[in-house]
Amino acid sequence: MLAPKERERLLEAMVGVYSEASPGVASKAGSGEKARAILIDAFAASLGAAEEELVRELRAALETIATAVSGEATGSATVAALGGAELTTRALLMAGEAERLPALLPGFAYLVSLPGLGEPQAARLAERVEALVEGSFEADSTEGR
Repeated sequence: MLAPKERERLLEAMVGVYSEASPGVASKAGSGEKARAILIDAFAASLGAAEEELVRELRAALETIATAVSGEATGSATVAALGGAELTTRALLMAGEAERLPALLPGFAYLVSLPGLGEPQAARLAERVEALVEGSFEADSTEGR
């Protein structure tokens, strides 16, 4: 678990990175929970309803995986992984790069399952997610022929 100072530094780093992309929003953010809330609000304001629904559904799916493998999705490492996946998803959607999400899903699954499963099993789960994603997209491409 991160110590309070480490957590603050991490959030401040996030604000610093975001400030390069959007200086007006980040300068208002400050640090800590206020910074996180402002960053989430800024990301949310930039997405449409369908994109917000995708973010919610993806987070819910990842929470389901975390709960299935560890019995809960509230541990600090899991919460951090869920937040990172959500912020990454939002950033890609804002940048118009939604096509990159499928390639990231195995990594997201790995990170949220790691605390409950440990490295070898989390890696196997990520490989399975990768195969399912690839299979899903292959099925879509053959249906259009």
